[in-house]
Amino acid sequence: MSQDVVTRKSINFTNVKIEPQTDKEKTHLWDPENFAVTYSYNESARRDINTEVNGDKQHRAMFSYNFSSRPQLIQPFSKVKILQKGPLKLIGAFNFYPLPTQISFRTDLYRRYHETKTRNITNPNFILPPTYEKDFLWNRFFDLRYDVSRSLKVDFSSRGINRIDEPEGRINKNDDDYQWKKDSILNSLYDLGRPTTYDHNVNVSYNLPFNQIKMLNFISSTVRYQGTYNWLAGPITADTIKLGNRIQNSQNWQVNGNMTFSSLYNKVPYFKEVNNKFRRTGRARGSLNQQQGGNRQNQQKEEAPTKTKEQTYTNNIKLEANTAQKITHKLNTKKIKVIVTGVEGKVIPVKVNYIDANVIEITPMESATSSYVNCFGETWRPNLVQRYT
Repeated sequence: MSQDVVTRKSINFTNVKIEPQTDKEKTHLWDPENFAVTYSYNESARRDINTEVNGDKQHRAMFSYNFSSRPQLIQPFSKVKILQKGPLKLIGAFNFYPLPTQISFRTDLYRRYHETKTRNITNPNFILPPTYEKDFLWNRFFDLRYDVSRSLKVDFSSRGINRIDEPEGRINKNDDDYQWKKDSILNSLYDLGRPTTYDHNVNVSYNLPFNQIKMLNFISSTVRYQGTYNWLAGPITADTIKLGNRIQNSQNWQVNGNMTFSSLYNKVPYFKEVNNKFRRTGRARGSLNQQQGGNRQNQQKEEAPTKTKEQTYTNNIKLEANTAQKITHKLNTKKIKVIVTGVEGKVIPVKVNYIDANVIEITPMESATSSYVNCFGETWRPNLVQRYT
């Protein structure tokens, strides 16, 4: 009679941490909810007619830190009026964020010990030696996302893997050499292990400040840099053989530019007047076509709305992200369309709240030192349209 026996044991504590407070407004680097720990232990053992010992033990311990925030932008020279005009705007527009938007760090220890011993059923007097598989790794990960300013953004991520070297053979508390093997492993831990792999990635983007120069604010340009680095340890060989390590790196530079010619033409008064004239003519022609088409479709006397001449309101204002401000357009209508563009012609998304027929409230999704708010209003009145056949 033979037996096939399998036993398993496991214990897990996953992502143990303090839950953040829902009503908390400010976050700090040292908040307890930024820290988390994880531990797991799994053991399995199997024996049958062909296998005397087939045991596997796995330990994993992890410590993580994760900080994320939306820091407030600091503009130290925003209230200095002399720095808001001419070339000095480059100094007056200086801004920075005091903290990164995200910091993430994770370190974990993983150890696996596997022992296998096979029965010699054909010759029981010859005992087969056991085999061992051992892995003891120390992994480290780091990520940083930092918007240094509105124009400068930096991303950095890295990974490192160290190996904790263990003595050869079985590690068992009942063995005479257990103590010195244990001390050897602990000494390797104190030395942070033997580095085997390291790599990192860097991404940097910068928006050139053409929007702060009046003659060049129709240009927008972005410079991007991407760099990678990888280091891999060479294999362990005899003292007389040195193979060395392997290193790889790369870098990539990219420059993107965009010119908004409508903003360039508007710098010349004549072209600006022509542009506005054709814009109004196009809107009026479209309104007339819609009105004539509606008249041809009516089959009997009915009440229908007639659109009057469209009115517009344009103003140059400064925007702060997620900060509401009122716009008094005096168009005397609630049927209004609002378009907000930056100096380079890019549309800035906003939330619009209609207060009354002459006032609206807008909340921009992003900040802009100079932007154009365009309001297009339409006034409606009832009119009797009759078609004679």
